[in-house]
Amino acid sequence: MKNKKAKTKISIFISAAAVICAAVIILVSACFNTGESIVFHGSKSNVLKQSKARRNTFVIGVSSAIPDMHPYFHDNDALYFFQKLVYEPLVSVNNDGSVSYINADKIVFENAGTQAKVYLDKKKTFSDGTGLTADIVLDSYNAFMEKETAYNDLLNNVEYIQKADDYTLVFKFKLVRISNMQIFNIPVIYDADRIGGSTCLGTGNYAVKSITPDGDSVLVRNENAVKKGKYSEIVLRPMDYSQIQSLADAQNFDVFMLNKESQADIIKESRAYDIYAVGQENGWYLNYNSDNLSVCNAIANLASGEEFFKETHDFGAYSKGITSAFMKKPNYHSRLKKGNFDDVKSITFLHNYEAQANAIYQTLSNALLQKDVACSDFVSDFSDYPSVLNADVLIYYGKFTDMVHHADHERFFEKYRGMDISDFNKNIEKYFALQNKITPVSKDTVWYASLTGKNTMDLFY
Repeated sequence: MKNKKAKTKISIFISAAAVICAAVIILVSACFNTGESIVFHGSKSNVLKQSKARRNTFVIGVSSAIPDMHPYFHDNDALYFFQKLVYEPLVSVNNDGSVSYINADKIVFENAGTQAKVYLDKKKTFSDGTGLTADIVLDSYNAFMEKETAYNDLLNNVEYIQKADDYTLVFKFKLVRISNMQIFNIPVIYDADRIGGSTCLGTGNYAVKSITPDGDSVLVRNENAVKKGKYSEIVLRPMDYSQIQSLADAQNFDVFMLNKESQADIIKESRAYDIYAVGQENGWYLNYNSDNLSVCNAIANLASGEEFFKETHDFGAYSKGITSAFMKKPNYHSRLKKGNFDDVKSITFLHNYEAQANAIYQTLSNALLQKDVACSDFVSDFSDYPSVLNADVLIYYGKFTDMVHHADHERFFEKYRGMDISDFNKNIEKYFALQNKITPVSKDTVWYASLTGKNTMDLFY
């Protein structure tokens, strides 16, 4: 009998400990994003009961109202959702760094990266039932080339786009660039009336029902899509962030972007929302001005791992790879070889005045002193990539392509001739780990609140 009571007490103790551990895990994940795209878990018990009509409607809060009938031409958070739901691109670059085919069936880089051949998915249709064709895709890219949009820098490097047949196109580039891959992540739009007045059509699971400039945009299921949408209606609605507390309490929005510094605590306290982190291009990197690969590898290994990230960062995400903070293996760090400091006695660093840069330097300097390597730093007021790199290591904030020299663009495409675009980011990780001129430290993130239990249609993966 005593044994039975003792077992019961032990069982209760274990259960209580499990609850406490779970609470600690949730608290830690709420405070720091160290490599997972979900950084905070809400609870269904805190979600208000919705009517049947409300359950079948998905309401997205946007920070910038759509100014006209053409959301695909504007660089704001609304475009993120329109591209996911309505105006699909040829390929999608996912939050984990993987590249998925959407409107394309296959894309192959040819002639050492000077051109790419695009094979379209013949099953894709627009919301009016029109099938996807090379002519429509060509018209779509021409529409973006003729407008001032966020894609101009990318498209300026396109020499021409040529129709090869009804379902095949050839893209010719002026310069061989790694960033040319992003050209295929531009929305594909179809101006069915060819007058440019009304909004264009897309191939996504949803179609535009109505757009009210500076107001609501309403989407309905694309009945011609291969995959049917989860909700009968999706509403994109401008949010008044000054009322964030009442918005969190009322739960009238299913998804919205939030400010990590000033709004995250309010959302967490409501415990009705999950919080997802979506990785951005910008982040912190180490850029090496040395041909000693062993030393570069040794420094990179000191800067690897979540512990280093926690010591040096207040926000952002530990970057598992060069192309994505959230990527699965194989990534840069998993491919990195060991190194040593046998051939070096001192290392110089160049960085700007930002607190983040100084934290990275100080932490690396302390670790290198333990290896009997002396450190010194040059501090300069720069934001763009420096024209002269007068140090062994640059601590840099920006895009990794800022640090890629022209020769490396060409060598990359030479090494992976005939590359399928679905392997692009995997090959980037492999190539730059072997070269090891660039080490990812962290990536910026944008946080989204998502009502717990409401299907997000994989918007954040």
